[in-house]
Amino acid sequence: ARLAIVPMVLEARGLDVTPHMITSMKNQEDFDTADMLQIIHDDEITHVRAGTVWFEAWCEYHGKTVDETWQDLVRTYFNGVLKKPFNHDSREKAEMLRHWYEPLAEEMERLATDGKL
Repeated sequence: ARLAIVPMVLEARGLDVTPHMITSMKNQEDFDTADMLQIIHDDEITHVRAGTVWFEAWCEYHGKTVDETWQDLVRTYFNGVLKKPFNHDSREKAEMLRHWYEPLAEEMERLATDGKL
């Protein structure tokens, strides 16, 4: 479960929020911080990619489908919801496919709205 949650949920969230922080820093003319955040963002892509590759290998070894297994583990072990908006470009660079996380995010959003999550 840790392999599904840490890189593919928590670190992937960094891919979603960091570009906005970079833009914000540039708008404040804090280019040093913007540059540091860009380095962090680029490095985060490699972390998410590594987790994704290892998770795919684990699923293949155990004869499990990646998307269903990942979604089941996130439902079971992640105490929260997958938050939109997603940075699809960075997630694609990290080899995370939309059909893994988008349907689960929509499901979690519905459950949260209904007070069931």
